[in-house]
Amino acid sequence: MRLYARSLTLIGGGVWLVVMAYGEFWGGAPNSACYPYLGCDEGFFGYDALEHFLFGLTLVWLIVWLSDTYPRLSLLHSEFWKTVLTILAVIALVAVIWEIGEWFRDAYLLGIAHQPLLNIRLHINYLAQPSNFDTMGDLSFTLTAACISLLLLLL
Repeated sequence: MRLYARSLTLIGGGVWLVVMAYGEFWGGAPNSACYPYLGCDEGFFGYDALEHFLFGLTLVWLIVWLSDTYPRLSLLHSEFWKTVLTILAVIALVAVIWEIGEWFRDAYLLGIAHQPLLNIRLHINYLAQPSNFDTMGDLSFTLTAACISLLLLLL
């Protein structure tokens, strides 16, 4: 189990980092080429959803790998359902903290740095948290991926 979880963590983490770096730093998410296929970073689905999905998969594998590597700090229990609920609770907490961080980023850039992230007239929306719909989509994709990842670890 240790080698399996470690390999999945490294592969999943690498894919997530590449996808996130392309989307966030090299303009992949707001790119007009991705819009017809993924909706980019607007709304429930889109490039942002892909990033959160990969993050949810990788985070489960990371927790299992760290729990196997450092048994004294393990979150895993002998009872299956306790382990599932604990891992899902940790992932939900991390996902909510991530969304709060995106909200703080937007508040800082709009309120303090006065960057033009939002212009309703020109249909410009570069906010990390454009709506509650986006926030719920991000949380849903992270938790859905976590559930799928837990099922994969059972196999």
